[in-house]
Amino acid sequence: MSINLRKWGVPQLVPKRIPQVQPRKLALPDPPSWRKILLAEDPIASVFSARHITAEVSTTSTTYVTIVDSDVIIDAPLFRVDNKLFLKFFAHLKNDTSGETTYARLYRQHAGTVVEGTEVSVTNTAYEIAESDWVDISDETGPESYQVQMKVSGGTGYCNCAIMLLSYVQL
Repeated sequence: MSINLRKWGVPQLVPKRIPQVQPRKLALPDPPSWRKILLAEDPIASVFSARHITAEVSTTSTTYVTIVDSDVIIDAPLFRVDNKLFLKFFAHLKNDTSGETTYARLYRQHAGTVVEGTEVSVTNTAYEIAESDWVDISDETGPESYQVQMKVSGGTGYCNCAIMLLSYVQL
């Protein structure tokens, strides 16, 4: 972020540009609804959908399993501004059994580690959007394949959409 002085000496923030990406078509809100994340025609966030989770997937596993073809490869340094990058994870989840919980989280395939702070859960039998807090991924060093993992406490857990939001500020 840099600061420029206008003609009358009032500071004006000038955000740096981050790479523009084409969002994938999702089962949930149409990508045009994401226009609210734009600030003065300069994107401050990028949205990534987990590939192939645009139809319902399910699990009965009580330990985390990786959703097939849910990977998104991101080269984090390309999106950092002033050495900052944050991630927020959203998943549209439900469980078919009342009182049981469906969990989802992000996993780094190449590093073999969980992205701490991305676990989300719901106990509803109707679809509900679960979202993580902002997670600081400023230290990510290069391309990584992020995958969605799911588990349940019981019953059958379902997911029909998963989204990662990257931003150099916590929106």
